[in-house]
Amino acid sequence: KKKKKKQPNHKKKKKNYLGNDRPGTLNYKDNAKLEQMQKEMEGLKLEMKRVVDSKLLLVEFFSLCIFVFCFDTCVFLSDFLCRQIIQDFVKMAKKQGIVLTEKWDNLLQ
Repeated sequence: KKKKKKQPNHKKKKKNYLGNDRPGTLNYKDNAKLEQMQKEMEGLKLEMKRVVDSKLLLVEFFSLCIFVFCFDTCVFLSDFLCRQIIQDFVKMAKKQGIVLTEKWDNLLQ
């Protein structure tokens, strides 16, 4: 008599927004998630562009940056994508002639 292999119970895993989900744990086979990730990236880029265009305080840039980089519930952004967004943002700011603090450079190390 063969023992039946116990099937893993997938139903139990609920999206927990207080986060066991680390940034970058996206399942790329999930197209809906991929689309949402792309939308979120576009949203973040637009927001950053708005900040740069209106030359708001660096504090606001920096808090946006922290949001993208560290915010646990931001499950759609991998570290790589975060870095790309921040690099775009830093380039945009430099084009505008805004002097960024060295904290920005440190984030891109």
